[in-house]
Amino acid sequence: MDINEWMNLIKVVAEENGFFIDGGEKQFSIDKNKWHSVAFLIKENSTGYIQVHQWESENETDGGIWGRAVYSLRCCTDVIQFCNIVVMSSGMKAKRVE
Repeated sequence: MDINEWMNLIKVVAEENGFFIDGGEKQFSIDKNKWHSVAFLIKENSTGYIQVHQWESENETDGGIWGRAVYSLRCCTDVIQFCNIVVMSSGMKAKRVE
């Protein structure tokens, strides 16, 4: 698999688990909802791997920011492990209302 296939796999898994996807081929975000969100920014790094950033926010009104990269996906196994994080995150209920 190449990096584009890995990015597509992440999108498919995220979508199947109720995440919204926003962005293009080289960079996109996935989030469960807009408030109290489980959200990640996934982007292709200039050196050929995928960086995953997590949403950081101190409160609901500060606008929030993307934090530093928390995951570097460099092989198919890394992508599968991140997809497992996406699946697990979809079930977490950190003050989210369904």
